[in-house]
Amino acid sequence: MNQSKSIQQLCEILWQIENDFNLLETEIQNVKVWQYIRMQTYYTIAEKSGTLQTPHAQKQTIYGQLKKILTYAKSLLFYNPFFIFTRDIDEIVIDHPRPKQIDGRNIDIYTHYYLKELEQKNKHYLVLERPFLNAFHTKTNTKHRKYLDTFSAISSIKSKIFPLHLDPNEIILIKQWEEVIQKRLGVKLELQQLIRSAVSKYKNNYMLYRYLFSKLRPKKLVLVVSYAYGDAIRAAKDLGIETVEIQHGTLSKYHLGYSFPNRTDDLDYFPDKFIAWGEYWKNLKVIPLSEKNIIIGGFTHFNYLKERYKIITQKQDQILILSQGALGPQIADKILTQIEYLKDYSIVYKLHPGEYSRWKEYTSLLKLSKLPNVKIVKDEDIYKLFSESAFQVGVFSTALYEGLGFDCKTILLELPGIEYMSDLIKNNTVKVLQGNEHIIDLIKSFDQTTNGYKNISNEMFGNSI
Repeated sequence: MNQSKSIQQLCEILWQIENDFNLLETEIQNVKVWQYIRMQTYYTIAEKSGTLQTPHAQKQTIYGQLKKILTYAKSLLFYNPFFIFTRDIDEIVIDHPRPKQIDGRNIDIYTHYYLKELEQKNKHYLVLERPFLNAFHTKTNTKHRKYLDTFSAISSIKSKIFPLHLDPNEIILIKQWEEVIQKRLGVKLELQQLIRSAVSKYKNNYMLYRYLFSKLRPKKLVLVVSYAYGDAIRAAKDLGIETVEIQHGTLSKYHLGYSFPNRTDDLDYFPDKFIAWGEYWKNLKVIPLSEKNIIIGGFTHFNYLKERYKIITQKQDQILILSQGALGPQIADKILTQIEYLKDYSIVYKLHPGEYSRWKEYTSLLKLSKLPNVKIVKDEDIYKLFSESAFQVGVFSTALYEGLGFDCKTILLELPGIEYMSDLIKNNTVKVLQGNEHIIDLIKSFDQTTNGYKNISNEMFGNSI
């Protein structure tokens, strides 16, 4: 394997390959497949090159497989969207699969408040939910919620019964893509299999979404994580249904779910409109839409909990470490090398949900967990942790921006993906731990006037409370 490349290098090479081969417009079996698999392929390349690791890997057990089968059966029988017989649906919302418990209820923090607005306006809506980590549904059920398990079940069965066959010219073209990716990035991809699977999935899902949307006749499709639902977006567009995405995480020049250099308003599988949290994200000019189609909506969940926890005083000796599924072992390694300088600090090590089942595989994190001043946390309210912690440390997690909104003094570890934070680094809003530096020196370099965090909160998250 070649030496791993930075995220910046990887993205720039991919953009050049896209331009050289016109990948975004090339069709395989009438599907603009590169648009459809762009983010998935990026993650695969980043993993194979050693830049990142799979962010949400999960252990497979016999019990887990059995529970997954039972969950599918329940979903197909009781939460099947095709069993809806009404036609007066104003909006269909595809929410984020990851649940968060707030006030005793499991919700999606990105769409929950939007749905409350729909109810206040007496709008009829349907929520479509994908299982979290490919297996389970834990959000609080309502009469408005159905599950997407039916789609994956039907698509999987159809793909096995009617396998997709590529024609000779398509195979030749895909081999050219494989060769140039291997030559320029040092990564060998089984692109034929990936594309065959993706095109089959697209065609099956498109057919199902189009049938469902035609039956329910919604005026609008609202979703989170658009790059996971290109088939649904295209089906809605073809039926004249407005498509809108609600922001769910950070945006940057190097986030390939949203960064399409020199492209606006003409991507087949990208929504018509985008609801951004604040002007900060719009001003990055990354989203591939014209300015009139980028709406500022505020991050209501963030503002709600910031108001709730404003009475909590920060602990000047508490450091919040924000782990990430794609970088879990590397982050732990970095912190372990610095821990001897942090004996006078309380370390709260917040795992990403995708790491809950596998964090004990991180050798460095296991060592850290045995220290008296280190606490490993899973489901604790991260906003409460922000309000308590004077400092936060991470790489490129969305949570780092939220921590900034809570006035946490922020240190970034120099690991793959730090490029996502380039604007914050340029503006001196954060500090970066580089080379042989000691983290304690950066901590002590902060003072009470550092970097005006209070101003950046409104710019990033709006005033939705």
